[in-house]
Amino acid sequence: MKPAWVFESSDINVKAISDYDELKRLFVTHPLMIFRRQKLSESEFLDFMRHMGQPVEQKFRRALVVEMSGKSQSQLSSTSELGWHADESYQPVYPEALTLFAVQIPKDTGCTHWANLQAAYASLDSDLKIQLEGLTAHHEFQNFDGYLRDLVEFESDEKKRMNYAYGKCAHPVVGTWHGSKFLRLNHGFTARIVNAAEDLLPRLLEHIVSVKNVYSHAWQEGDLVVSNNHTLIHRRDRFRDAKRLLYRGLFNLN
Repeated sequence: MKPAWVFESSDINVKAISDYDELKRLFVTHPLMIFRRQKLSESEFLDFMRHMGQPVEQKFRRALVVEMSGKSQSQLSSTSELGWHADESYQPVYPEALTLFAVQIPKDTGCTHWANLQAAYASLDSDLKIQLEGLTAHHEFQNFDGYLRDLVEFESDEKKRMNYAYGKCAHPVVGTWHGSKFLRLNHGFTARIVNAAEDLLPRLLEHIVSVKNVYSHAWQEGDLVVSNNHTLIHRRDRFRDAKRLLYRGLFNLN
């Protein structure tokens, strides 16, 4: 059963939409939108993002649209997606939305999983909410190294890492998006909460990905997924077939 914050349709053709303002309003209340049975070229995928907002150049590839395939499963660019994260949260200002389009999906492709940071905050008790107000968390690109070693066989390679934008910044633990509060935390890039007990961050991260707060999406070819990159975190399963191909883009609403 899909949670209320997930919108899915097999009837909407995004190339035929005349009112994107309505779609943007839907995105505010549904941080994960799934449009099945789409037929998009790379340029049409980019056009969709431009209708929704302003596409953002992706830091690690220096492009608005990136092809994500299974050809580099052993590289950081591929293995990093196995861990919970929000894209580029190690930047002081990072994109609001992540968009993925399934070009080719083999049978053995696994799922992509999303956890809701708004729902996680809302379910905290009142005393903990008060405790979190005013706290700051450090987000660091390099934090992902240690996190990944606990998940996959992984060795840091400095030359490969130079393809990424190094980043380190501070964000408030409690963020606000369109009037709704959320926990601005993720397993991959959040290194610590400043002036807080050491066990606070791991407790909050465990709470965020509790079973009732996670939605898992099984991919089909033609799926277009739009995900709120501030109020959701995501990860994917490892897959074995290198023929898997997605288009990936980031954008800010306008």
